[in-house]
Amino acid sequence: MLALSGTAALLPLAATENPRPGGAAAVGVLVVAAYSALVTITPTSLGVDLEPECRAAQEAIGVFTFVFKVVLRCAPLLFAAVAIPIYVYLLLLLYYITLDVISAIVSLPGKLDLIAERMSKSEQA
Repeated sequence: MLALSGTAALLPLAATENPRPGGAAAVGVLVVAAYSALVTITPTSLGVDLEPECRAAQEAIGVFTFVFKVVLRCAPLLFAAVAIPIYVYLLLLLYYITLDVISAIVSLPGKLDLIAERMSKSEQA
């Protein structure tokens, strides 16, 4: 909602009778920010599922992933510069490789607890 109201302030800059040099850029920012605000309101459109029970690390990973998915969805709006979408996709691939490593590290304590629990049960039996 903040992004949507913030971009409304840029509309007069883009819609004046005497176009200013930043007018086209303001329209582009308005479109991207408005789209980002609408996607933020409905996170299921990005394939994001909200879970009430998760660890803080998983929540942080989810927030970063959500931001990158919004950037990825806004990339086609920036096709005026051909290189931008390519860089966004490469950045997203690098992010997901890093995300896999971080997810493996975050899930490690839970797996170690499960192994310790199984060992203690087998020792008691």
